[in-house]
Amino acid sequence: QMCIRDRHQAEQLQKFAALSSRVKPHNEKVYYIIDNIQTAIGNHQQIRFQYYEYTQEKKKILKHDGYYYVVNPYALEWKNDHYYLIGFSLKHQKIAHFRVITLWLI
Repeated sequence: QMCIRDRHQAEQLQKFAALSSRVKPHNEKVYYIIDNIQTAIGNHQQIRFQYYEYTQEKKKILKHDGYYYVVNPYALEWKNDHYYLIGFSLKHQKIAHFRVITLWLI
């Protein structure tokens, strides 16, 4: 039996439940990334990540020369069948959207 001890935990759980009830991605890894992002949002913590993609040979390679993005995360959004992180990008010095499935959290 789970006990939610404070209002903050209850709010986090409610946000995650709202995201989980939407159309689900096929890649289970997305849920772990979302959980980490939600925790960072709730704790007002920056997140650090790299972008990656897969080659035709199914090999994972880092994009943008392995650049480490640092973001103040604000929200997660479901759009066009993908989850997106919305946050303030230190690199871009503005609010930016990042597709969650292509993030490698550090």
